[in-house]
Amino acid sequence: MKKYSWLTPVSILIFVLVTLAFLSPLLIPEGGSWPIKQRLNLGLDLKGGTQIVLGVNTDELPEADRLDAVKNNIEIIRNRIDQFGVAEPTIQRIGENKILVQLPGEDDQMEAEKLVTQSAVLEFRLVAKPDDAERFLDLLDGITQANLGSIPVLAKLDAEDRELDGPDAATADSTEAEPKSGIFKSLITTSERDYVVRYDDLETMRALLADSTFIRLKPKGYDLLLESVDEEKRLAQEPSVIYVLKSAAEVKGTDVDGASMEIGSTDSSNPQMAGKPYIALNFTRQGARRFANVTGDNTGERLAIVVDNTVYSAPVIQDRIPDGKATITGIFSTEEARSLAILLNNKSLSAPIEPQYSQKVSATLGSDSVKSGLMAGLIGIIAVAIFMLVYYKLCGLVADFVLIFNVGFILAMLTAFGGTLTLPGIAGIILTIGMAVDANVLIFERIREELDAGKTPRSATDAGFKRASVTIWDANLTTLIAAFVLYQFGTGAIRGFALTLTIGIVGSIFSAIVFVRFIMDKTMLTGNRKNLSI
Repeated sequence: MKKYSWLTPVSILIFVLVTLAFLSPLLIPEGGSWPIKQRLNLGLDLKGGTQIVLGVNTDELPEADRLDAVKNNIEIIRNRIDQFGVAEPTIQRIGENKILVQLPGEDDQMEAEKLVTQSAVLEFRLVAKPDDAERFLDLLDGITQANLGSIPVLAKLDAEDRELDGPDAATADSTEAEPKSGIFKSLITTSERDYVVRYDDLETMRALLADSTFIRLKPKGYDLLLESVDEEKRLAQEPSVIYVLKSAAEVKGTDVDGASMEIGSTDSSNPQMAGKPYIALNFTRQGARRFANVTGDNTGERLAIVVDNTVYSAPVIQDRIPDGKATITGIFSTEEARSLAILLNNKSLSAPIEPQYSQKVSATLGSDSVKSGLMAGLIGIIAVAIFMLVYYKLCGLVADFVLIFNVGFILAMLTAFGGTLTLPGIAGIILTIGMAVDANVLIFERIREELDAGKTPRSATDAGFKRASVTIWDANLTTLIAAFVLYQFGTGAIRGFALTLTIGIVGSIFSAIVFVRFIMDKTMLTGNRKNLSI
């Protein structure tokens, strides 16, 4: 018995099991309880997806920089999308300052828009001390009260309060030199150590914080920012915390070297991290020094972690943190944490962009074209199988049987790697099948030559596989190197093509040299066979 003879059946078993495992979700309804959740992604031409047209605002940029700003935005958007896997998006420039983004299989338009448009500005800002916060709110309340007519949100709220007080009170108030006081502070209440805004007043507060007059009148040095609110808290209509923060950022997103989404240990002492997603940050050398200084100089104070003017958490600084690492904990889902980490890892957009319109699109080729393409592919496969069966008899039947697993392996690996199947991809699979059959043809023809030379079926098969394998390896390795380069340096559709090509080459070589040989050994070359059906 040959040494390591067990390797061949074990490798074939793994090949078959992996193929069946990743193809199995095709037979399980979505949402079903099945351990493998990945499904084969279909391209925009086969399934449809989301299409977004973005406008790039380059008005404030010099004329010479406008073209580069659009190009840079395209690259940043492409990098963000690529980090979600090989989805083969279409990202291209339209006209002078528009970008077309097509995401195959993406049904959530709002999430898609958020991913491509958001800039994710990260800041670490100190929370104002209680006395300073109270003085700031009192000062802001007085300023807004004196300019009530200039702030529509508060003016409307004041008018509603007067109407509730009754007509007599409204008449009496109209003769007063000063309007009713405390309209701004009536929106804020205190809860333990925080200021909170009632759920009914939340939209009013958001509109007020975005009001240009309110922003202009607000005293310098401090800002008001609301906390991040998850869907559960929103449905429960709970009040939201509003923070009084120092305006100056102690540490900025430019000081962050990398961000990643992690899942906290279930036995973590921090309830916001125990079994929940969080974002781990690593600072640059300069950022680590700044973070160490701010945590060392403000021990016992609260440091708010702010992303896009929303406070995710505001922990108390327990001690100086010199290792250049921090975490963002909050009430977000795994996908939200992952999206935020991707945004923090990528550069901000070179120029502001805004969605001009977005829509879900159906399969771009139409159902008739898709059916025609699939039918053409099926006919091609059947024709190749019939040729192998007629020309090479039982050996051709073995090659056809292995070919089924080869195609399944390609689809299974596309599923495992998050690849996308498009109609050109189907054509690529058919081409790969041709390459796989070509390898079998080389082997079978070599076996025929050895049989004609008078060798026994066993020795002819050994010589045929041995000599043809050298040619097969040489032909496929060069293609494999090219595919690796395409995947390493390409993006989007190019990486998807390279992935399909690589999987096809690996599957074809294994199927032709190992799988076919094993079946022939166990079925056609047992005992002292004198003839070989080839």
